[in-house]
Amino acid sequence: MIHQSFNKHRSSSILPRLFKVGHGAEERLVQACDGFQRVIVREENLSGGIRVGRIGGVGLRARVVLSGDPTTLQIPEGIINAWPANGQGKVRCTIHSYSGAAADSERPFYLNTSYSMPNHKWCDTSEGDSWVVFEFTDVYSIRRLVFRDVQGHESNCGNVPEYTVLTSMDGKQWTEVAHKTGVENEATKDVSFTDTEARYVKLVLKKGTRGDGRKDNAVRIYGVDIYGEMAAQADHAGVVSIGKTLLKGSDAMNERETAANLLDGNHTDKNTKWCFAKGNADTHPYNFAIIDLEDEYMVSGFHLYDCHCFIPVIPE
Repeated sequence: MIHQSFNKHRSSSILPRLFKVGHGAEERLVQACDGFQRVIVREENLSGGIRVGRIGGVGLRARVVLSGDPTTLQIPEGIINAWPANGQGKVRCTIHSYSGAAADSERPFYLNTSYSMPNHKWCDTSEGDSWVVFEFTDVYSIRRLVFRDVQGHESNCGNVPEYTVLTSMDGKQWTEVAHKTGVENEATKDVSFTDTEARYVKLVLKKGTRGDGRKDNAVRIYGVDIYGEMAAQADHAGVVSIGKTLLKGSDAMNERETAANLLDGNHTDKNTKWCFAKGNADTHPYNFAIIDLEDEYMVSGFHLYDCHCFIPVIPE
């Protein structure tokens, strides 16, 4: 973990909304003249947590104009779990845990990419019921869940015949809000329920029967839409970057390992990291992420969690 504390000042230039994290040959902290803080570090893999400390205080608002705004998606109104396109945008929902995945390319990450990567799926071949837990960065009032089953995407695969939706504030104590049976012929499952405040949503799925009558050993889900609206900010113990907006990230090894993972508040799961290739010293020595904190804060510290804590170091 890299930790940097700031001197706390009161001036028109020290309360930026934007933080820029870069990769290069140095380790240093500078106050950039363009309106945001820039941190340059050596490491090539940054795990899922930038922590920015917050203390009381209100600063002056500075007008900052940037290129590289987040990609705009056409998403139906009310959907709160969509992952930002190209890893650029606001981080509201991530995958907390799940029963299994048949391959890296079929992880439940893709349940949140219905509109940016609509032809991707979550496939689980583990024994028993399949399940996935969605975690929101704040408390949301949730009222509806929709998911797209395998029908219409693949042949001779079994649709989910029964499913349950549960919600929780802490990810431990669960309340059932919906339970549907006899839905094996529905290509799209759509259930509404009484508005429920939650930070976690759990979807439990029964495996179906193939067209030839054989029991299917997998579920294949082509996206989930969760509908609701923000109810309250969660307590992040003074960390103000969780759930904020990534304006621009320079590089990532794949769509699952973008800089948006820095904003999910999870710095212990190696599957939710920012992973990028080593920069070229001559052409592009720095990889970077520009984060919009969406408000102005008196910033007191900066924590960067390196993946060397979780992934074996591979010699060059």
